[in-house]
Amino acid sequence: MKISPAKSMVLVAASVVLLLIIWEAASSIVNADIILPTPLAVLRRLIAIGDRRTFFRHIAASGERVAVSFLFSLIVGILLGVGSGLSSAFRAFLSPFVHTMRTVPVMAVILIAILWFPSTVVPVFAAVLMALPVVIGAVERGILGIDNKLVEMAHIFRVPPAECLRRVIIPQLVPSILTAAHLTLGLCWKVVVAGEILTIPRSGVGAQMQLAQLSLESEAVFAWTVVVVLSAAFSQALLSLADHFGKRSS
Repeated sequence: MKISPAKSMVLVAASVVLLLIIWEAASSIVNADIILPTPLAVLRRLIAIGDRRTFFRHIAASGERVAVSFLFSLIVGILLGVGSGLSSAFRAFLSPFVHTMRTVPVMAVILIAILWFPSTVVPVFAAVLMALPVVIGAVERGILGIDNKLVEMAHIFRVPPAECLRRVIIPQLVPSILTAAHLTLGLCWKVVVAGEILTIPRSGVGAQMQLAQLSLESEAVFAWTVVVVLSAAFSQALLSLADHFGKRSS
């Protein structure tokens, strides 16, 4: 059942309010700011952090790593996913890598990457390895789910290959790619921030979270966590907006 955008926004707002009420209640029960600060205390710290000149530099650094890992994973994942969907031999060849990356812990990848790369590269490398199987799997399923009858009909009516690709194959593949893109973008934010927490590069939201944790500044840790959530939500909104305008122009 599809609901209107206005009703959807109301439900989202209600969900946020409920989460804040639960958070406030839990904080009152714990009664220890070092363990669980109140939402108001976190908001005050968030405002204080936002006043710093380096605030947007840290967000930009993390955002750049997310963008690089996201775009690389999407492009390479689509190519590998198409090959895997079209060729069972290539799918079998690729399966050990896909299975390994789906099961190996994120922290294990980050810890190994620390031995190989500088602190600024580790989050990107880890995010790419974690995101690639998601894209490959989604595109592979999209290729396997293409209606062959439509393709055969295009051949019968002697539709040029390029036109068949544009009119028949790509429209059926786009939903799978968009699903993979949304999943990959959220995953990249998680892995990049986790990588920054362990490597502590000079700039990055995750590095600031780790420094705050080492100083036992719980309010700052929560505040930077809110920054990550809002940044990820903003990037997802941009992706949805691009998808919306893409559909209108097509």
